[in-house]
Amino acid sequence: MSMPNAMQLHKGPGVRRPGLADLRDTASAGPLGLDPTDDEVTVLAKVVWRIGHAIAEVTRDPRNQEVLRYAYHLPRDPELAGLNLDGRLALLAVRRGRGWAANTTNKLTNRLAEKVVAHCRDRPARPAPAELRELVRAELDFRRGRIGSTAVEVPGDYFARMIEAVNTSAPRLLELHLPRQRLYFDTADERLVTVRTPALGEYLCTFLRPDGPTEYRRAVGLPPGRVRSATGRQVLDALARHPGVGLVVEPVGVSECFHWTPEDVVRLSAEV
Repeated sequence: MSMPNAMQLHKGPGVRRPGLADLRDTASAGPLGLDPTDDEVTVLAKVVWRIGHAIAEVTRDPRNQEVLRYAYHLPRDPELAGLNLDGRLALLAVRRGRGWAANTTNKLTNRLAEKVVAHCRDRPARPAPAELRELVRAELDFRRGRIGSTAVEVPGDYFARMIEAVNTSAPRLLELHLPRQRLYFDTADERLVTVRTPALGEYLCTFLRPDGPTEYRRAVGLPPGRVRSATGRQVLDALARHPGVGLVVEPVGVSECFHWTPEDVVRLSAEV
């Protein structure tokens, strides 16, 4: 595993990355307030505090502060887990809406990250012992809370906004939510109705609204079918049992649909 680079902590998985504790053995240990005996959780708690403190010092703008907190992956937020920088900023755009486009916040991040690093280097600071203990406790509670947590379905409009906000450079954001999303699709004689295309092969078309399949059939000139629904988890498992079938979400009605190849479906079924 390569040594983490303190200059690049906003990239990739952010500060919540494997190997973060290796920073104890680098020149960044001093600026980040790390000690050789710190355990993994203490290192994370210190880095989260140090970066957060620097952010508050380099910009007083609440919007800029929130962008940087997402960029560095400071929030204890299970929806951010597994996302890279683009994915975290895309999720922020989905949550905040107009004026928070990921391409804009990414440029802001690149500009302000240099100031965050400079602040950590030039103005070392540490949390008070009591504050550090509370941060460590919070990180431990967050880790325990994520184990065995119950998946819940998310509203269709939320997922639709994701599809519009995220392109194929950040597919992981959509993949993390797909198993919990309720999908609607056509069936005939208790079988899934799929679409075959010369270029892409066979796909199941799914939708975020109950009337989605009917609108799709009307758009392509097909007679009405029988609409069924299932969670993304159930759909993935069903398709994985029949190799060679991919998955499409919202082929019409959303500015950007998203699709997974048959190989992606098998991978996701095994992962999630």
